[in-house]
Amino acid sequence: MTELGINWLLRAAEQLTSCHFDQRIRLKVVCQFPSTKAKKSIVMRYALEDRGTGLPSSVIVKPVSPGDPCRRIGFLNDLASCKFLDQLSLPQPLGPKLFCADSERQILIIEDLGDGEGASLEDVLETGSCRRAEEALSEYARAIGRIHAQTAGNADSYYEIRDGLESARPRYDLLTHPWSDPLCLPSKGRYVARAIGRYRRVSKRVCVNPSGAIEGEIARVIHRVEESPRPFLAFAQGDQNGVGGFIRKEGRLRAFDFDCGWFRHALREGIPARITWGCMKRVPRTVADEIERIYREELAKGCSGAMDDTTFIRAKVEASAHWHVFHVNVRLSKALLEDHRRGPSTVRQQVVAWLTAFAEISEESADLFALGECARQIVNQLGSFWSHECFELPVYRAFL
Repeated sequence: MTELGINWLLRAAEQLTSCHFDQRIRLKVVCQFPSTKAKKSIVMRYALEDRGTGLPSSVIVKPVSPGDPCRRIGFLNDLASCKFLDQLSLPQPLGPKLFCADSERQILIIEDLGDGEGASLEDVLETGSCRRAEEALSEYARAIGRIHAQTAGNADSYYEIRDGLESARPRYDLLTHPWSDPLCLPSKGRYVARAIGRYRRVSKRVCVNPSGAIEGEIARVIHRVEESPRPFLAFAQGDQNGVGGFIRKEGRLRAFDFDCGWFRHALREGIPARITWGCMKRVPRTVADEIERIYREELAKGCSGAMDDTTFIRAKVEASAHWHVFHVNVRLSKALLEDHRRGPSTVRQQVVAWLTAFAEISEESADLFALGECARQIVNQLGSFWSHECFELPVYRAFL
């Protein structure tokens, strides 16, 4: 951000906070957190100077540059999510408190959760002991389960807030965006056929000819995960490229950064050690199973579907299959053209891990056999022309 932009933001933030707290507020820049993602805004921490009784010592300000529709969608998602979580009025909040916002200037001002108590989960996984990493991941699993359990059944309240900010929801072709709105399905029949056709075309590029049964399976996955995700419809933070997204404050993890937040099928982010960030770097299978057990136990406190083995396992394989079709249609298609670093590993390493994870989940669940077999065949075919390094996903150092 330029000096002119920083000065403008400071003045705007002072104006907004003064109005919100009903007194003259002067702010001072403490630090700027640079974004690591191209479509996200910067984040500023401001200290309140000469603050009165009851005011916070600092605030977080998230500005978005005007003119970019992708960033505006993220801003509105973040704002709606903060408003929604505030509205729940839980004794132990799930995220930061929303102080104020300006939708026109696209500025969000929220509670400063600080830098976190103790080491972050990322640091623990890379520098901590195996036992400490397992404890940290257990805490993480409970935090995700708590968000899903305490928001399940409240979708209408969220949609009322989100649509009140801007009625036009972001629309994406089915299974082409990792964190799209699951209930926004234009011309469903045509889009289902398009997703099936894309899956077949990409599979054939690696000399795999999916069976006819995949059509019914993909249609079922779209119906169960996109159209009718209840009872697993819950607020999802989204954006699980890594294990971040939480800060420990007063001994409890609280989520932050909701630009991908929305109501979705909970298990799309409920088993991350198997199907999302667990395919960027690996955790031992026993640890992944324990994370899933803890998550399910927490989820069951607010989601009846998590209590029944048959219902939960079916939901798990369907949510995993949703990721699988997306990965084939989008990620594999791009990875066939070139390999490159994507965070802690390469995109081809991640593609192999994603495909393998779903094949294993399909086999364990004894369900969605056609898609599971296709995933296995694609991995086998990739072995004939990708280097062996693509099949060696690095392990988080704590587990070495």
